[in-house]
Amino acid sequence: MELSFRDRLLEKLLSEELKLANKHLPKYRKSLAELLAEEDPHVLCLDGTYHYFRRSELRVLSQLLPKDQWNELKLPIIIEVGEPLSKDVAGVIRDPIAAKVVAKLLNIPYREREILILYRPQLAELRAKLETATQYAFMAPTEI
Repeated sequence: MELSFRDRLLEKLLSEELKLANKHLPKYRKSLAELLAEEDPHVLCLDGTYHYFRRSELRVLSQLLPKDQWNELKLPIIIEVGEPLSKDVAGVIRDPIAAKVVAKLLNIPYREREILILYRPQLAELRAKLETATQYAFMAPTEI
């Protein structure tokens, strides 16, 4: 079914709003290994600012993952939020390495190569433990 002009306009407006809401996201992400080697661990954001990581959080992540996988974990960990799948779902992590590490940190079950669904209490705990190593990405309701 073809969308009406009004629906196409609304989709375009939502897309532009999401770009504005997500301007804090990194232009590119760095591996845990790269960040541990930096004096001031950071990434460049889409809006031209820098996002800095707490070294203590990087050390926590390094203890949760074998050293030979430090290059695979890209930071910050992106938590997708938007219209919930259910009223209790707060966010989703799609990156399988990040999902594995977060599940281990929060002591929750995780099946390899699946998305990790986080509920509100889990998300609060994660953000308390890894405030600078995680970022929210705001998604359109159909994207999650």
